[in-house]
Amino acid sequence: MSQFSQWTRPQRRGLLFLVLVVVVGHLLLFHANQEQQHTTLLRHDF
Repeated sequence: MSQFSQWTRPQRRGLLFLVLVVVVGHLLLFHANQEQQHTTLLRHDF
């Protein structure tokens, strides 16, 4: 953890931004996959 404290403030912000982008991307993909599965289930009920 001591190496993290040696990073500059812009580096820490950049890392936080990168982590947030990855998390939001995963959430969007998960949501899109859930919508696709729901639509597929509705089509097969006919």
